[in-house]
Amino acid sequence: MPPEDADESDAADDKRRGWAAGLCAGCAEADRRASRALHARLGRRVPRRGYLALEHAGSALLIPLVLLLALVSRLSGPFQALFVNMSIGFITDLALVGCLKAAVRRPRPAYNDAEDYALVVSVDRHSFPSGHASRALFIAALTTAWGVPALWLALAWAWGGLVGLSRVMMGRHYLTDVVGGWVVGLLNAVIVTGGTLGRGGCLVREGELHWGNASSHLREARVGGHGLG
Repeated sequence: MPPEDADESDAADDKRRGWAAGLCAGCAEADRRASRALHARLGRRVPRRGYLALEHAGSALLIPLVLLLALVSRLSGPFQALFVNMSIGFITDLALVGCLKAAVRRPRPAYNDAEDYALVVSVDRHSFPSGHASRALFIAALTTAWGVPALWLALAWAWGGLVGLSRVMMGRHYLTDVVGGWVVGLLNAVIVTGGTLGRGGCLVREGELHWGNASSHLREARVGGHGLG
């Protein structure tokens, strides 16, 4: 290639890179302004306690709660399997969100009030994506795949949306953090349902759990062993 053509090609590449960088910078600035405006205009219209309640409801406190529900033997088979799959999804959610936060390392908004955090770990110093939004969307998507009654579905999706938007209102996240969290939550639901977003493709299916009868089977085996002795 002649030197003149090479120079023109390099100049075109620089122009394209400059345009792309300018577009990204413009989008990031629009995201920051919109997030700041929502926080300033709507963040104080709801008592802080209300936002903190949503923060707790979507926090990592869900993990031990759902694990406890999964282990309760009195639950019927379908619901026990649902909570087991949800527990698995929380583990994959932690991995996905943690890796993305560590890789992107986007700082949280400067106006975030970090004095009233519910739970904070080192990776949560970063903003993208929102773990609260990803967990809430995952729960809504998994309950949809499970085919729960319409009322519970409506509540799950409304709760998922409120948890995500409250992160912006509180100043914890930018809008794109929440959208990214919702995308991660949907991806997580796809993983847990084996790519089907349906009940039949879940990693753990109904009929594969026999925890409720495990203790009785063990007692019977012990009694049988004593009888043989």
